[in-house]
Amino acid sequence: MPLPSHEKILRRVRERGRVTCRGFDFARLDEDMEIMRTLYNDAWDGTWGFVPISEEEFGYLSQTFRYLAVRDLTLIAEVDGEPAAFLLVLPDLNQVFRSIPSGRLSPSALWKILRAPKTVKEARVVLLGTRAKYRNRGLFSFLVQELTDRSRAMGNLGAEGSWILEDNESLTKPLAALGPPTRRWRMFEKPL
Repeated sequence: MPLPSHEKILRRVRERGRVTCRGFDFARLDEDMEIMRTLYNDAWDGTWGFVPISEEEFGYLSQTFRYLAVRDLTLIAEVDGEPAAFLLVLPDLNQVFRSIPSGRLSPSALWKILRAPKTVKEARVVLLGTRAKYRNRGLFSFLVQELTDRSRAMGNLGAEGSWILEDNESLTKPLAALGPPTRRWRMFEKPL
């Protein structure tokens, strides 16, 4: 059930009928990772502290994503067939790490980590972004609702968002409807 503040946005997005959502196709992971890299660089361009990520860096990260990404919850939204926004979701590995009291990466600990996408019932949205030309068109609300619906169908209990800048009102305003943040981090900058 969508939040009341999102119902109007979601209805408008669906009525236009131009937006579709699909999960990552792990059979063509390299292609979907390049789509996500392009979307990420476009979406984050101009953000404080942003440095574009190269193909090589993202290629390295994709090897980790291959094993840990929650397949049905890692989403790409397309507008008229063009990739426009994405969400990358990983299991909340803190649940796994709590079950490894020694903190050592033993074979059994590694097994628990690799099984996390199937066993952990909470997730973490580690990356998301909307191509600049598609901002303020309801894609964030659309993806969040799709994520919520798919999560519930899988029996997941919840998800945690990654860092969001306070001045990013296109994300902070809709998320405020969910309640106050559980954690708040402050970063300060001082020239030396």
